[in-house]
Amino acid sequence: MTKRTDIRLLQRMRNHYSHPKGFVGRSICYAILYDSIYYGHIVGGSATRFLPGRDEFLFINIEQLDQLDLVVNNIFYNISKVDESYPIRNFTSQVLKKFMKVCSRDWTEKYGDPVIGFETLVEQPRVGTLYLRAGWKKWERRKDTHVNVLEEMGRIHGPDNVCGTQSKNN
Repeated sequence: MTKRTDIRLLQRMRNHYSHPKGFVGRSICYAILYDSIYYGHIVGGSATRFLPGRDEFLFINIEQLDQLDLVVNNIFYNISKVDESYPIRNFTSQVLKKFMKVCSRDWTEKYGDPVIGFETLVEQPRVGTLYLRAGWKKWERRKDTHVNVLEEMGRIHGPDNVCGTQSKNN
Protein backbone atom coordinates (compact mmCIF):
# COMPACT_ATOMS: atom_id res chain seq x y z
CA MET A 1 0.00 0.00 0.00
CA THR A 2 1.09 3.57 -0.62
CA LYS A 3 -0.32 6.98 0.20
CA ARG A 4 -2.28 9.17 -2.21
CA THR A 5 0.68 11.53 -2.08
CA ASP A 6 3.26 8.98 -3.32
CA ILE A 7 5.35 11.00 -5.80
CA ARG A 8 5.40 8.09 -8.28
CA LEU A 9 1.60 7.92 -8.24
CA LEU A 10 1.23 11.69 -8.66
CA GLN A 11 3.61 11.62 -11.66
CA ARG A 12 1.64 8.81 -13.30
CA MET A 13 -1.61 10.67 -12.70
CA ARG A 14 -0.19 13.72 -14.51
CA ASN A 15 0.83 11.56 -17.48
CA HIS A 16 -2.29 9.35 -17.61
CA TYR A 17 -4.75 9.91 -20.48
CA SER A 18 -7.55 10.78 -18.03
CA HIS A 19 -5.41 13.26 -15.99
CA PRO A 20 -7.11 12.61 -12.63
CA LYS A 21 -6.66 15.40 -10.10
CA GLY A 22 -7.17 13.10 -7.13
CA PHE A 23 -9.57 10.56 -5.69
CA VAL A 24 -12.90 11.31 -4.00
CA GLY A 25 -14.17 9.19 -1.13
CA ARG A 26 -12.59 5.96 -0.01
CA SER A 27 -9.40 4.80 -1.69
CA ILE A 28 -6.54 2.37 -1.29
CA CYS A 29 -3.43 2.88 -3.42
CA TYR A 30 -0.91 0.21 -4.35
CA ALA A 31 2.49 0.46 -5.99
CA ILE A 32 3.02 -2.32 -8.53
CA LEU A 33 6.34 -4.02 -7.79
CA TYR A 34 7.87 -7.21 -9.12
CA ASP A 35 11.25 -8.32 -7.78
CA SER A 36 11.49 -4.86 -6.20
CA ILE A 37 11.16 -3.15 -9.60
CA TYR A 38 8.45 -0.47 -9.86
CA TYR A 39 5.99 -0.85 -12.76
CA GLY A 40 3.17 1.50 -11.80
CA HIS A 41 0.20 2.07 -9.53
CA ILE A 42 -3.32 0.72 -9.14
CA VAL A 43 -6.03 2.29 -6.96
CA GLY A 44 -9.31 0.95 -5.59
CA GLY A 45 -11.87 3.53 -4.60
CA SER A 46 -15.48 4.34 -3.87
CA ALA A 47 -17.96 2.95 -6.36
CA THR A 48 -19.58 5.28 -8.87
CA ARG A 49 -22.95 6.44 -7.49
CA PHE A 50 -24.95 6.03 -10.70
CA LEU A 51 -23.68 3.37 -13.06
CA PRO A 52 -26.23 1.87 -15.47
CA GLY A 53 -26.34 -1.92 -15.37
CA ARG A 54 -24.21 -2.38 -12.25
CA ASP A 55 -27.07 -3.14 -9.87
CA GLU A 56 -28.39 -5.94 -12.07
CA PHE A 57 -24.90 -7.27 -12.81
CA LEU A 58 -23.91 -7.47 -9.13
CA PHE A 59 -27.42 -8.32 -7.84
CA ILE A 60 -27.56 -5.29 -5.55
CA ASN A 61 -30.01 -2.48 -4.92
CA ILE A 62 -28.12 0.79 -4.96
CA GLU A 63 -31.10 2.52 -3.34
CA GLN A 64 -29.74 0.89 -0.20
CA LEU A 65 -26.65 3.11 -0.11
CA ASP A 66 -24.81 0.81 2.27
CA GLN A 67 -24.58 -1.68 -0.60
CA LEU A 68 -22.56 0.85 -2.58
CA ASP A 69 -19.80 0.47 0.02
CA LEU A 70 -19.49 -3.20 -0.97
CA VAL A 71 -18.32 -2.37 -4.51
CA VAL A 72 -14.79 -1.19 -5.30
CA ASN A 73 -14.09 0.91 -8.37
CA ASN A 74 -10.70 0.39 -10.00
CA ILE A 75 -10.40 4.17 -10.32
CA PHE A 76 -6.80 4.28 -11.55
CA TYR A 77 -4.53 1.73 -13.18
CA ASN A 78 -1.30 2.75 -14.85
CA ILE A 79 1.42 0.24 -15.58
CA SER A 80 4.46 0.47 -17.85
CA LYS A 81 7.09 -1.87 -19.19
CA VAL A 82 10.59 -1.66 -17.73
CA ASP A 83 13.40 -2.11 -20.22
CA GLU A 84 10.73 -2.62 -22.90
CA SER A 85 9.16 -5.67 -21.27
CA TYR A 86 7.01 -6.97 -18.45
CA PRO A 87 8.52 -9.57 -16.09
CA ILE A 88 5.96 -12.32 -16.85
CA ARG A 89 3.39 -13.24 -19.47
CA ASN A 90 -0.01 -11.50 -19.04
CA PHE A 91 1.51 -9.32 -16.33
CA THR A 92 -1.15 -6.58 -16.52
CA SER A 93 -4.00 -9.07 -16.03
CA GLN A 94 -2.10 -10.92 -13.31
CA VAL A 95 -1.62 -7.63 -11.45
CA LEU A 96 -5.35 -6.95 -11.70
CA LYS A 97 -6.20 -10.38 -10.29
CA LYS A 98 -3.78 -9.89 -7.40
CA PHE A 99 -5.17 -6.38 -6.82
CA MET A 100 -8.71 -7.74 -6.44
CA LYS A 101 -7.61 -10.30 -3.89
CA VAL A 102 -5.43 -7.94 -1.84
CA CYS A 103 -7.78 -4.95 -2.12
CA SER A 104 -10.73 -7.06 -0.94
CA ARG A 105 -8.84 -8.02 2.21
CA ASP A 106 -7.53 -4.48 2.81
CA TRP A 107 -10.93 -2.86 2.07
CA THR A 108 -12.62 -5.02 4.69
CA GLU A 109 -9.84 -4.36 7.18
CA LYS A 110 -9.77 -0.59 6.58
CA TYR A 111 -13.47 0.17 6.10
CA GLY A 112 -15.24 -2.82 7.66
CA ASP A 113 -17.18 -3.69 4.49
CA PRO A 114 -16.81 -6.99 2.63
CA VAL A 115 -16.29 -6.60 -1.12
CA ILE A 116 -18.89 -8.24 -3.37
CA GLY A 117 -17.66 -6.85 -6.68
CA PHE A 118 -15.43 -4.54 -8.67
CA GLU A 119 -16.19 -2.01 -11.40
CA THR A 120 -14.25 0.21 -13.76
CA LEU A 121 -14.80 2.49 -16.73
CA VAL A 122 -12.75 2.08 -19.89
CA GLU A 123 -12.61 5.02 -22.27
CA GLN A 124 -12.46 4.30 -25.99
CA PRO A 125 -10.49 3.64 -28.07
CA ARG A 126 -9.38 1.28 -25.28
CA VAL A 127 -11.43 -1.89 -25.01
CA GLY A 128 -10.33 -3.26 -21.64
CA THR A 129 -8.51 -6.34 -22.91
CA LEU A 130 -6.53 -6.75 -19.70
CA TYR A 131 -9.79 -6.69 -17.69
CA LEU A 132 -11.35 -9.29 -19.96
CA ARG A 133 -8.26 -11.50 -19.57
CA ALA A 134 -8.67 -11.19 -15.80
CA GLY A 135 -12.25 -12.49 -16.07
CA TRP A 136 -14.17 -9.20 -15.99
CA LYS A 137 -17.34 -8.78 -18.06
CA LYS A 138 -18.65 -5.82 -20.04
CA TRP A 139 -22.14 -4.86 -18.98
CA GLU A 140 -22.84 -1.50 -20.58
CA ARG A 141 -21.70 0.94 -23.19
CA ARG A 142 -22.71 4.55 -22.89
CA LYS A 143 -22.03 8.03 -24.12
CA ASP A 144 -20.91 10.29 -21.31
CA THR A 145 -21.02 14.05 -21.64
CA HIS A 146 -17.57 14.44 -20.09
CA VAL A 147 -15.63 11.62 -21.72
CA ASN A 148 -16.66 10.09 -25.06
CA VAL A 149 -17.81 6.45 -25.07
CA LEU A 150 -17.17 4.27 -22.03
CA GLU A 151 -17.19 0.52 -21.63
CA GLU A 152 -18.44 -0.35 -18.17
CA MET A 153 -16.93 -3.52 -16.85
CA GLY A 154 -17.25 -5.49 -13.65
CA ARG A 155 -16.24 -8.58 -11.77
CA ILE A 156 -18.20 -10.37 -9.09
CA HIS A 157 -16.14 -11.32 -6.06
CA GLY A 158 -16.63 -14.82 -4.68
CA PRO A 159 -17.40 -15.51 -1.02
CA ASP A 160 -14.08 -17.25 -0.36
CA ASN A 161 -12.15 -14.01 -0.98
CA VAL A 162 -10.97 -15.27 -4.36
CA CYS A 163 -12.41 -13.59 -7.40
CA GLY A 164 -14.79 -15.77 -9.33
CA THR A 165 -18.25 -16.05 -10.74
CA GLN A 166 -21.33 -15.92 -8.61
CA SER A 167 -25.04 -16.44 -9.21
CA LYS A 168 -28.09 -14.90 -7.55
CA ASN A 169 -28.39 -18.03 -5.44
CA ASN A 170 -24.86 -17.75 -3.94
